[in-house]
Amino acid sequence: MASQAVNAGPAQGPKPRVFPQVKRVLVISGSHSPFLFVSVLCGVLLAVLTVASAHVSARMLDAVLGGNLPVFVRMVWFAIAIAGAQSLLTAGKRFMSGKFWQGASFNLRHALSSRLSRATAAAASSEHSGQVLSKLTSDLQGVQALVETDLPDLFVGLVRGSLAIAYMLWCDWMLALVAVLAAPAVFAIVGRLNAPVMGLSQKTQEALGDANEVATESLVGAETVRAFGLQDRLYGSFVRHTDRWLSLSLRTGRIQGAITAVGFGASFTPFILVLGIGGFMVLQGRLGFGSVMAFLELMNHVAFPMRDLPRIMNQISGEAASAERVLNLLDIPVEREDGGDFNPDPALPLVEFWNVTFTYPGATAPALAGLSFALNKGEMVALAGASGSGKTSVIRLLLGDYAPDSGEIRVFGHPLSEWSPKALRRHFSCVDQSTYLFPFSVAENLRLGRDEIGDEELREAASAAQAAEFIESLPKGYETPLGEVGNRVSGGERQRLSLARAILRRGDILILDEATSALDYRSERQVIEGLREHFSDAAALVIAHRLSSVQYADRILVLSEGRVVEEGPHDELMALRGKYYQLYSIQQEGRERE
Repeated sequence: MASQAVNAGPAQGPKPRVFPQVKRVLVISGSHSPFLFVSVLCGVLLAVLTVASAHVSARMLDAVLGGNLPVFVRMVWFAIAIAGAQSLLTAGKRFMSGKFWQGASFNLRHALSSRLSRATAAAASSEHSGQVLSKLTSDLQGVQALVETDLPDLFVGLVRGSLAIAYMLWCDWMLALVAVLAAPAVFAIVGRLNAPVMGLSQKTQEALGDANEVATESLVGAETVRAFGLQDRLYGSFVRHTDRWLSLSLRTGRIQGAITAVGFGASFTPFILVLGIGGFMVLQGRLGFGSVMAFLELMNHVAFPMRDLPRIMNQISGEAASAERVLNLLDIPVEREDGGDFNPDPALPLVEFWNVTFTYPGATAPALAGLSFALNKGEMVALAGASGSGKTSVIRLLLGDYAPDSGEIRVFGHPLSEWSPKALRRHFSCVDQSTYLFPFSVAENLRLGRDEIGDEELREAASAAQAAEFIESLPKGYETPLGEVGNRVSGGERQRLSLARAILRRGDILILDEATSALDYRSERQVIEGLREHFSDAAALVIAHRLSSVQYADRILVLSEGRVVEEGPHDELMALRGKYYQLYSIQQEGRERE
């Protein structure tokens, strides 16, 4: 019997740190990490050979000036050996670093793909696809530059500079002190100027992600954009984001320019001092000319790194920000993997909601408030109500996308907490209003990887979903590629294909969420009759704003503000002349005006 119920601005986060990000990438790289260390070792050996080459050159020049042929010949052979070793080590360094990133990139992409595919519904909805795309492209390139080249090169450069300074101290400690006199000042100035760069780099990447987000929306929703004439509005939004990105980039560039100018000017100061004082010492006989030339040669590995240090530190700062954005994807919450799989109990309802209350994260009003109902085997139950009444929230909770704040949901007599989310969803055949078709053939879209489904079974499902006729009219029939997002078929045809896909899945519970909204009334009735025939031993939970889709249900639950306010079959609810009657009458009046 029918019954009527009684209503009862973004803060800036902390700046990313470099070494925690690198350490995490190395952990993810696993067995490929040693290749990076071998590459760095090759760089360190090259640094040693650089200093050795300077020493050999000094001895060679002194031998020429002193007319010592045996020493000169011996130094020539040493120079040839050093050049050969440098060639081998350079090749080995590049090979090892490339081999490292190939493996590290594979592991990192695999970890990201695995994490994103297991993300909870709340986490997935908080990450826009445009931002994720930006992180998986430009930010991932930043990670590569950080761990494969820039940070190792910085370390090797510091080793080379330290060895050069040690050699100069061995030759003449006073001249060596003069050579490195400007270094502390350079480091102090660079550190002061470089402070804001990391924060600006992170903001710049975020602005680029915002622009990508708008571009993605424009591409994915191209039909809606054209239909509502939103091209100018979206273009304006894209321009605003790109203008912000450009402004931040220019600001960062100005700071980079200032830092580079300071470093460039400071880098030449030691050369002038060494050449002047060293030349004076040679004239006094206190130092060989070869040693002065060795000083000047090694100064390239002291002074010029000082000049390049601002640029490298700036790059590493930006790349650390990119690494943090990428690695943050590995921290998004994922669905639990525990729980079991259960079979229907004939003595129990297939689905039970017991006084369920649920509020979406960030919302103030509950989407469901004390909702209770049951769904039995062989029964079709429909959820009706105005937009925002909680219909879709019932489905989201039933599929385990969210957990209720209070109350309990049982499937086959077992609470959802006892279920494995993957096992739970295998018992459902779902068709929602956002029908997604992959850019594969019709047959592949219907099978979805289940190759055991035969052609005859495929055609039976298509016929039941009223899709067989239009599929056979396609150029290649069931082998016709659908194109991206199924844009080669109409909205009604997409829904028919999705319905056929649900039939082939043969779940214990059929869920239809606005699944026939793009069909005409006649086709809708035929499809519903076909579904009832194929799911006669199962249960169906139907959501539809168009109430003609639910009038054939065994029971209709009318929701308002997350509560059941009326319950019963169509005829009894119409006789009750309550909420359902009002909704149905409004729709019928609109249909008659059409």
